[in-house]
Amino acid sequence: MKTAAAVLNGHGPTSRGFRQLSPLNPDVQEAGVIVTRWPDNIPSRDALGALAALREDNEGMVLAPLIPERVIVRSARAGEVWWGDYERGAPVAAAFEDLAGQLWPVTDETTRSNA
Repeated sequence: MKTAAAVLNGHGPTSRGFRQLSPLNPDVQEAGVIVTRWPDNIPSRDALGALAALREDNEGMVLAPLIPERVIVRSARAGEVWWGDYERGAPVAAAFEDLAGQLWPVTDETTRSNA
């Protein structure tokens, strides 16, 4: 039997198979796959190929938008400041905000703090 670490490192079955190998709560439903550090300015052939493989292995599970890679994120984390406060970090913050809205929709009856 493969370990969870092997699965997460890409040496095992797809994310759908992870639940079968793990003693996690069987009622947990997968929301999807979030792609981070996406080279959106000029994606390499390797990056495009990896994304295509990810979409093929996890049909319908890759969520959009992809989270773009920005140097400001690493720099801000190293400085322990919020990268969303910087203009170059705005596309990353906007992508996370969009995904959060999809995963935890806000209705008239609820707010994100109650979700």
